[in-house]
Amino acid sequence: MTRPLVSAWPMAILALAGVSAVFAAGENLLVNPTFEGELGSEASGWSVRAWESDQVEITVDVQVDHDGAPAVRIAQPLPVYSCLSQAFDVQPRTIYAAQVWARGEDLLSTGGGLRLFIGNERGNTVTATRFQDHWAGAGWRRLTCVFNSADRERMTVVLMLHNASGVAWFADPAVREVTPAEAAELTGRAHGWGFASAEPETGFAYFGRPVAHVTPAFPSPVWFSAKMDFADPVAAQPAIVLELPADVEVAGAYREWQIASEPTEGGTRCRLSGTVEYCPTYLITTRAPGWRGEGRLWLEWQGGRQEEPFVFEIAGIEMPHARRPERMICGLSGPPITGFPGDFIACATQMGFNAVNLWGTAWGDPPSETLSRAVRDYVAAGFAVSNDYSPYCYPDYRKMLAEIEDAQACTIDGTRVPSIPCPSYRGEAWQYEGANIARFVLVGLSWCHMDEEVWNGQGICFCPRCLAQWESYRAEHYPDLPDTPPTEFEAKPAEHPALHAAWIRFKCSLVTDSFLGWRQMLFDAIEEAGVRSSPQPWLDSWLALSTEPDDMYFYLHDPADLTRALDHQVPMIYDTAAVVREELLPIVEAAGGERVLVGLTLGEPGNGRQVFPPEQTRASILEGAFAPCLGYVLWTYHRGDAGTLAAVARSNDLLARIEDILLDGARTRRLSVIEGDALVTAYELGDEIVAYVRGGRSACLGVAGSASWRVADADSGEALANVSPDAREFPVTLDPIAGRVLRLTRGAPR
Repeated sequence: MTRPLVSAWPMAILALAGVSAVFAAGENLLVNPTFEGELGSEASGWSVRAWESDQVEITVDVQVDHDGAPAVRIAQPLPVYSCLSQAFDVQPRTIYAAQVWARGEDLLSTGGGLRLFIGNERGNTVTATRFQDHWAGAGWRRLTCVFNSADRERMTVVLMLHNASGVAWFADPAVREVTPAEAAELTGRAHGWGFASAEPETGFAYFGRPVAHVTPAFPSPVWFSAKMDFADPVAAQPAIVLELPADVEVAGAYREWQIASEPTEGGTRCRLSGTVEYCPTYLITTRAPGWRGEGRLWLEWQGGRQEEPFVFEIAGIEMPHARRPERMICGLSGPPITGFPGDFIACATQMGFNAVNLWGTAWGDPPSETLSRAVRDYVAAGFAVSNDYSPYCYPDYRKMLAEIEDAQACTIDGTRVPSIPCPSYRGEAWQYEGANIARFVLVGLSWCHMDEEVWNGQGICFCPRCLAQWESYRAEHYPDLPDTPPTEFEAKPAEHPALHAAWIRFKCSLVTDSFLGWRQMLFDAIEEAGVRSSPQPWLDSWLALSTEPDDMYFYLHDPADLTRALDHQVPMIYDTAAVVREELLPIVEAAGGERVLVGLTLGEPGNGRQVFPPEQTRASILEGAFAPCLGYVLWTYHRGDAGTLAAVARSNDLLARIEDILLDGARTRRLSVIEGDALVTAYELGDEIVAYVRGGRSACLGVAGSASWRVADADSGEALANVSPDAREFPVTLDPIAGRVLRLTRGAPR
């Protein structure tokens, strides 16, 4: 059984090199991972389930294997649900990892797609991961789920095609117990302690990264976490005890924690008291960059304490003074205008941010003097300023929606859903939303950033108004489709894929119309008040990644259609830079490449989630800029780290120097990879090219054409190579995670 209280993090780091081998060598809790015998029989250990079973084939493929491991094949012509599943025994409060190798061909998803799914004993969701449809045809991919058993003693693994057509193969499935260090390696996160679980009436504290970065005269956010399991947390009086070296102190905590500090021999001991399981804290130091130290922390409670302190490293770094871009938006959402132990506007300016979204500052009805003062201060400091709007923040809206039946979404059987609005409704509650958005101009805002997620999951409304508008929409946009009522074809959408897709796009268009109406209300109010908190009036919205049919079904967002209503679309990306490239490009293409910002995070929201290392955050920003987006909005500042923020500052400074080429230039294929494993994205304007190169540790690039070019590192300006008509190739050293930006200038080599 996993014991989460006894290992210090540096010890775990030393073990990472052997994690994969340890995982592979551990006991596989699944029986018959080679799929022997008759699938579905009790002897095989695997249960088989298939809708439309007469059209689904689930067999062991004798012609396909993965490194000699037999593969099971699921083939289905319609997007239905099919799966193999197996229940397995677990120890409570233990970390496990499930893995399987998967392949896909001709995949088309209207739901979950090809997935590795972990459920409780009854099959209800614990966690899942998905094989991306665009991986189809590219060979085997390993899917991994890491999870905690919590109080369970039996769980289920499911290999599935969920509302998807095509062919899928699964090979070598396994479920094994893992340690926090192994969980960190398998997930690519900086720590695995977030997966650990405390014993009843105990707890433990940990730091989510191997190193805490601090910098002089700059309050550095540090995210300490705790896991607790107390029947009465208030009576337990839990506290994180933190020991810091000399000249490093706690300047403040983000919320809900009380701080008491006392000097110790060689440093400071802080006691952070509170009952929530995370403690965003700000550290300050007077030490110069370049030093290294060590910190320790543990959890104490009434009558007990963590068995062994958690040890982490502290490193002093330098925070650069970045130049601000003038045209690209380098935005920050949710800056801590209250509770930040210093001048946050000065810090954000130093990091090169030029826009802020005051998320959460004005929940309720403006005008708010706090918000008004913040808007004035940020505008005076040269920021474009917006405020986040979400209807959930207004209790009156929720009450209205619950009381007005006509405003509520209607299920296919005619049942109203009081918590979900009908997307075609334009009555009192919808007008109330628009008035709340427009009211932000009273505090000087001309930019509203929406967080409108109320349609999620259940917004396919079948009310009489939606059905009547559907007939007009179908006749205008899809005249060749039959006039089958939605209540009929949506009962079996897999049998009517064309009608189902058209119905989704119709519903998305109703959401776009909602945004369009609210935009007009906002802009009318701006014109009347004559306010400017941004270069021009804007209406933005956080959005889901919604180019796949199943995503649009869930979120009712169509990026192509939203260009009618939104000045910026801001798809939110919670993952690493590689996913930014994969997920963002279809949205940029759908939106015409002119209306997209990318929403990025310093760390995934949620307890126990990672804070990305500096090079990963830099790569995400550059992937967005070269997509190309008009910029980015970064959220979860208080979950960050000074090292990551320094990487953001350097990225902002770089964008300030190349933004004209990115925004005004044309994408060019003049650069190509001659040798090495790398991806190149380049833009050319006049006599200059900027290229983002990410991949292996080195590559040889070629430059097409007959011109001569001087090649330099775009960050440092260091000369790297001269390209002449006689020598059109040059080597380049790469950072495999952060990538590298090159700047080529046309002219004779010197």
